[in-house]
Amino acid sequence: MTGTNRGYEYRILVIFFITWGIVFMDRLAISFLAPIVMPELGLTNTDIGWIGFATSFCFAVSSIIFGFVSDRLGYRKKILLPFLLGTAIFSAAGVMVRSFPQLLFVRAMVGFCEGPVSPLIYSILFSVNQENFGRNCGILNSSVGTIGTTIGPVFITHLAAAYSWQMTFLLSSLPTFVMFFAVLFFVREVYVEKQVVKEGVKIQGFFDLFKYRNVLLCLVICVLGLAGYWTMMLFASIYLVNVSRFNLQAMGWVTSAMGVLYIIYCIFVPKLADNFGRKPVLFVGFVFSIVAPLFMYLFPGAMVSVYTYIFFFGFTAAVVPIYMTMVPMESVPVSLIATVGALVQGVGDLLGAAVWPVIAGRIADLAGLPFMMLAAALLLTITAALTLGLRETRPRRRPLTAGA
Repeated sequence: MTGTNRGYEYRILVIFFITWGIVFMDRLAISFLAPIVMPELGLTNTDIGWIGFATSFCFAVSSIIFGFVSDRLGYRKKILLPFLLGTAIFSAAGVMVRSFPQLLFVRAMVGFCEGPVSPLIYSILFSVNQENFGRNCGILNSSVGTIGTTIGPVFITHLAAAYSWQMTFLLSSLPTFVMFFAVLFFVREVYVEKQVVKEGVKIQGFFDLFKYRNVLLCLVICVLGLAGYWTMMLFASIYLVNVSRFNLQAMGWVTSAMGVLYIIYCIFVPKLADNFGRKPVLFVGFVFSIVAPLFMYLFPGAMVSVYTYIFFFGFTAAVVPIYMTMVPMESVPVSLIATVGALVQGVGDLLGAAVWPVIAGRIADLAGLPFMMLAAALLLTITAALTLGLRETRPRRRPLTAGA
């Protein structure tokens, strides 16, 4: 790769890191503002649950549809820009919300606009440099932890303390507008047809994706992996307070310590997948991710369970880009990479991040928090076993394969 191309790669990596982190912060904004919004609008926990479901459902559906549209039309940036702008506009529209139906509609549209952003961004990165795709995926994935879940809560809650929650939606959308213009002026279009002709790959349709074993396995792995991830995300903090008997401040420090390692793992684990192959790193990452929920189930309230949460939970997030993006995209022709990325992400988000949390909440009420840790461990154990059936798409010290 020439110095010019490398410079462009680093430039768009920075732009996409900030963009995806901010977009994810917009998606989580309602969670940070819920304690204020609920009493003002008279919302129940069920209402908040429906808002989360609507956001994730629309996110998943639009991701699948417009990932496929991007592949069929043959370009990325022209599809990405309207959805970035839509994310900013509907996030800002929260300033006009005065009722639950209005909030439900606005947040559903935020999810709809955000859905295609991730697969399109990853598709552009894949086209720029396949050799360092794992490293770039890891850096991009770490933006969720850095901006979305670390800086985001502080930024959103401080705005809410200074202004109303409606104004917070408006002000927090401004960075998304900025990144829309950054992508507009500094990211080049990727024309898929040119790459397809060059590589001699025939354009295939949506249902051709299901001919690839890796795609089918990654669909199941993504659903179960995200279900395990969201089980921990939803219940770990409650577990620390109700089972480990930490106060809120201590729980916050534990979560922050975990968050630092979370970010580090998200950067370096996908890079290791570049060096040692996707399949072995994914398997080992899942094995490590089992440790935290298993110990939290076996030793409820003990400090060893807290330490394993701090040191091992980050692996659950670090392996996400490997099974959601890297393996699926490297398993299909270039004419289908946005479609497959959107399909795996969309189905995983719909079932693992939207439907499963509703079921998990009911199970937690009936069986208790330690049992939910066991459920997470079992889900992650099954995903680890499924990775053994994958075909390697990046063998160690060998060139990238054309498909699997």
